[in-house]
Amino acid sequence: MRITATIAILTLCLSSQASEFFPGKGSVSTLVVFVHGLMGDSKTTWLNTTSSMYWPQVLSQDEDLQGVDTYSFGYNAECDNLSPEEAAKQLKIDLDEYLKKKRYKKLLFVGHSLGGLVVREFIYLFGKELEDRIDAIFLLAAPNLGNNLAKPLLKLWCSDRYISLLDTGRGSYIDGLNSRWRETFEQRSSKKTFNFYAGYEVVPEPAIGIVVEKDAAVLYAQQVAAFSESHRSIAKPESRDARVYKWLKNYLQRKSTKQAALTPGQEVRFQKFFALTKKKMNEKGYNNLLESMVGQR
Repeated sequence: MRITATIAILTLCLSSQASEFFPGKGSVSTLVVFVHGLMGDSKTTWLNTTSSMYWPQVLSQDEDLQGVDTYSFGYNAECDNLSPEEAAKQLKIDLDEYLKKKRYKKLLFVGHSLGGLVVREFIYLFGKELEDRIDAIFLLAAPNLGNNLAKPLLKLWCSDRYISLLDTGRGSYIDGLNSRWRETFEQRSSKKTFNFYAGYEVVPEPAIGIVVEKDAAVLYAQQVAAFSESHRSIAKPESRDARVYKWLKNYLQRKSTKQAALTPGQEVRFQKFFALTKKKMNEKGYNNLLESMVGQR
């Protein structure tokens, strides 16, 4: 029973490494990038087989959202080949192609499990280059402090090289990533220009338990949320009413409100006013004024 359950967790479909892109509605300004984890792929990680809801696709077509494209990044996540750093570099190559085609104003990343480490590597490696575009990261059950629970189970399939990625001691991969993260974003707060959200699982996987503990999942996050989901199901919302789906959608809606377009008359008045006060107005004041003007349309 334990072996069967473990196989269900760790031997997900490896047939699809291809990435998938879904265009949104209206004038697009935001790209949401989904990054799967160990032994996942661009489709099955985010697909709820009960309802057939595929999160990236449904989000792009949500009638309550405008201007949101989605991109589900696929890469070789078989455990003996996985390198978060190499995956992050491949993601950058892929994204560069899309950024040439569309001038996205905002990039938002959703990482599940070890995909969260790939996202963090991406932010560390390329965050400075893309700091004017990276708006937020949402990590779901990411093992930011390693995962000693998973290591004995992974020995059934993975090499010691991969398993060492989950070590928690000094000098480990996790220790190095967290050290680089602290130095770059935590100890120099002015450089952290993106929002960091984290969600954690509270429902144990059968015969295994909680795969990633809360303390590991929420490390460094500015805002955290608990979900009544297991390690796998947290990435597979059953419907648009699922809490994890609304968690991301609500953020996108709030950002959309702040960036809402003005009517031509409002734009002229605003530009004149802002030209006179821009030296005294900070970004928060700018956004508040913009929201109030849009609300009076």
